[in-house]
Amino acid sequence: MSAIETSPTPLRTVDVAALSGASYRQLDYWCSEGLVPGQPADVGTGNRRQWTYDQLRHVRCLAALTAAGVNGRDLRHASARLAEPDLDWDAPLELDHIRYVRLSLDLPSLL
Repeated sequence: MSAIETSPTPLRTVDVAALSGASYRQLDYWCSEGLVPGQPADVGTGNRRQWTYDQLRHVRCLAALTAAGVNGRDLRHASARLAEPDLDWDAPLELDHIRYVRLSLDLPSLL
């Protein structure tokens, strides 16, 4: 388990952007569209958000799917699947005609 997974300190948006490869604007957009569970959609740009490890993992998957060219409809479907409480992060994620081999993403240690 990495230091980030056990840290009681919430992550800042700048940290989540750096660790996920998503831009600040992507993170803000995904939150406003309800694609990141636990992040209020109405906070708005310029306000500080606090992020959990689970949200970081969720965002890293969204960023990887976006980089792979997944469209908005499939990204929304993937986000819903990623939010399922019984999701097996080591199993394939299948979205209609697309199959992703592995969801678990190793996070670098912050220490």
